[in-house]
Amino acid sequence: MNTINYNPKQSKPLNWLFPLLLVMVIGSYLFIHQVNDTQQKVTESTTVTSVSASPMPKPPGKDKYSRWKGKNKYKGKCNQKDALSHILCGHSFKSKIAGKSKFLKEFSNKKALKNIGNQVYGQGTWSYQGASKTWKIVLDMGKTIGKDLAGNPSSIVQLIVNSKGEILTMFVL
Repeated sequence: MNTINYNPKQSKPLNWLFPLLLVMVIGSYLFIHQVNDTQQKVTESTTVTSVSASPMPKPPGKDKYSRWKGKNKYKGKCNQKDALSHILCGHSFKSKIAGKSKFLKEFSNKKALKNIGNQVYGQGTWSYQGASKTWKIVLDMGKTIGKDLAGNPSSIVQLIVNSKGEILTMFVL
């Protein structure tokens, strides 16, 4: 077995090591900041390009009556023509359709659903769904409003709105 003996008197001084490490640290710092600046410029130019190439429509503004005139084209058991009937069929507390979130009993009527929908429409966070050309509006109502897909109590409601600003459906998240 070979052993290595270390004798400090025989070793050469490492005076060159500190300046080398300093150059490496400074170089890394400058490189990282240059990369971050480049990424930021690319992101800014990409964002500007995507907006100018495909402008996102502004959120449609409908009054509280005409926004409920949306005709949905959903297929299945709840393919009613108007949004409120569709919501009541699939998302009321007494709906037997599996795989859907449900509103609590006190919110499973047209008047209560309209009030909730109007509040979400007016105060919720809007995001454009480009593929379907619809808007998703989400709002935390601050109190339990129904049960999510897993059956857990939830206070979050989501609306789906068409490009005309008409409500297509609403459900608990």
